[in-house]
Amino acid sequence: MMHLIDSAKGALKLCLLHMQHPSAVDAAQVQATANEAIDRLDLIATKNQLEETYSAVRAVIPQNLRVAVAPSTSEKHPVDVFIFDRDDLIDIFTGRTPAGIAEFLRLKFVEAA
Repeated sequence: MMHLIDSAKGALKLCLLHMQHPSAVDAAQVQATANEAIDRLDLIATKNQLEETYSAVRAVIPQNLRVAVAPSTSEKHPVDVFIFDRDDLIDIFTGRTPAGIAEFLRLKFVEAA
């Protein structure tokens, strides 16, 4: 899915380059539309990454614990994971990939068991 999103964003960016000269369509309108499409594709990518992270983490943590995921403000580590025991926050993790976060948590909870 990420490859398709990246390809679509690349095509839209090429469209912006092509529209730098006068044409039948107002270049400002095409640029605004392409920029909006790129922003929407970024939102889809973020949503998919959060869903993948949630599923991966849920599969490795004990069933009695709850998990929440959210986008991070860090570009290097774009996902925050919150682990709850009932209503008590017991840990917060940040990471880059769903698989990396899940593996780290799997090892953490294997050691704790």
